[in-house]
Amino acid sequence: MNLKRVIYVCNFAANYGGNFLSSLYNIANKLSEKQSEVSFVFPDNAINKDWEVNLDQFNIEYTDFNNDVLFFNTVKKLVTDNCIIHTHFLNEKAFLKLGLETNKLGFENVNFVYHEHMVPSIKLKYKIIGYLGDSILRNSYYIGVSPDVKRELEKLHFNNRTFLLTNGIDIKRLNFEENKTHKNNNILIFASAYYRKGTDLAVEAINSCWLRDKVQLILVTHNPVEAQSILEKRYGLVPKFVKIVPPYKNIALLYQNSFLFLSPSRSEAFGYANLESAYSGNQVIASNIPGQSTLKNVPHITWISKNSVSELQKAIMDAYKNKDSDSIKQQKLENNKFITANYSLDNWTIKLLEIYKKISNIKN
Repeated sequence: MNLKRVIYVCNFAANYGGNFLSSLYNIANKLSEKQSEVSFVFPDNAINKDWEVNLDQFNIEYTDFNNDVLFFNTVKKLVTDNCIIHTHFLNEKAFLKLGLETNKLGFENVNFVYHEHMVPSIKLKYKIIGYLGDSILRNSYYIGVSPDVKRELEKLHFNNRTFLLTNGIDIKRLNFEENKTHKNNNILIFASAYYRKGTDLAVEAINSCWLRDKVQLILVTHNPVEAQSILEKRYGLVPKFVKIVPPYKNIALLYQNSFLFLSPSRSEAFGYANLESAYSGNQVIASNIPGQSTLKNVPHITWISKNSVSELQKAIMDAYKNKDSDSIKQQKLENNKFITANYSLDNWTIKLLEIYKKISNIKN
């Protein structure tokens, strides 16, 4: 694979880089080892983000993604022959326009990869954009992060241009010196998208049974004021068993200081946190929905129906009763082995390089 450069165009400026930036760092290092140059393009508002993953060893450009002229010019100055432009969190219309603008430069063997992290809309206007892109941007390819995402992409694009690449997790940041006692009553939920994540279901499941006097629900959110307002509106005040906290940079501490992770989401593209918590030794309860259900091959995750408070409540009570059992330690060992083999960033990187190789060998 004679790949001179990969340009990662990422419309991403979150406060927390997480597994996304870790995956970019991992693939960039591997490409550099193979003598391929790597560049990143981020929005202007990402300049001052204190990300826990440092990409400074690579070429980074910042630009205004809302200004077509500035955006296109920033990317175009990086393009070379034998190049892949790989986009994240860019809408398909912008992806198509970027491809058309870049193709005008006349470089040889330039390919475009559209990485879809959420289940795409298949409304008529998006079908038109998709089919138009396939017809006039023949060097474009699409990656879905789960079978469900890939399936929907295939409704918008020609199947031979669509690939599946399940996300990986940064196992290194989860490894810590385990607290030998590791006995607490904390239940963890990520709740920045309060209702989409099913936080209301989790609070109700605990509040309506004897668990409310036994456990503490650690509600992690970028929007603490919103979460407090929702809880006060529903219950008059924040229930005593709920503790609202901001995201931690050291994610391992959150998992270490809990025995159970809840993901009763109503919608997901991929269950990063389910993998992280299972690897870290937590029991995991997740809703059986597209995006999360693709992780059913992971051992020892408890699956519940979407929107079911009763099933969630029973599963939490069972987890509480089992939290100090010897079987939980065995589950962690099995999950560690399985997740390392199937969902590590090294495994993800190998699969992405295989996709790049296929793309480079396809005749445009």
